[in-house]
Amino acid sequence: MHCSLERSPSRALVLPAILVALLLILPAPAAASDYDPDESGNPVYIAGTIAYPLGYAYENLILRPGRWLGDQTPIKQIFGQDTLEDTYDW
Repeated sequence: MHCSLERSPSRALVLPAILVALLLILPAPAAASDYDPDESGNPVYIAGTIAYPLGYAYENLILRPGRWLGDQTPIKQIFGQDTLEDTYDW
């Protein structure tokens, strides 16, 4: 009686081939739901649509220039920011 512990290459491909076949066969096609204009108008979506340009302007007009200003050498010491070289100087 001959017992081999090695798998043949064709046998090693059977399980992955079965898994790929199942993944291709099992998923059901998706269908879009009907759009009802009376039910549209999610308040979170409306609030986000209004808040997005305000947040974008706040970031680009206030926060980014403030960060740039805080990174300048004389002001950096006032805010307590250290340079990378000073951080590792023990």
